[in-house]
Amino acid sequence: MTKRMTESQIVAILKEAEAGMPAKDLCRKYGIASSTFYKWKEKYGGMEASDVKRLKERADSVSDFELRDIGVLAICSCFAGLLFGVLMKFMVGRKPKQSG
Repeated sequence: MTKRMTESQIVAILKEAEAGMPAKDLCRKYGIASSTFYKWKEKYGGMEASDVKRLKERADSVSDFELRDIGVLAICSCFAGLLFGVLMKFMVGRKPKQSG
């Protein structure tokens, strides 16, 4: 069974480790693998809950910005294709001017 923990819970567990509780005991207490504990320690070590929240907000704002950029690029691409089609039709449909 996998139990997903929030970033705040992870930071609280790591704070217990910083306070002196052995990693082995923490893993047993919370039912996590030692590899999970050390991955969390690598990613969230030294952070406060507010730092994690700020990091998550920043990541969300970056992904929103990227999605807007993709939408703009898609619109521009469609417009360029439409414009190219119109120009090609205009150029192919015209007869050369006769001089004189």
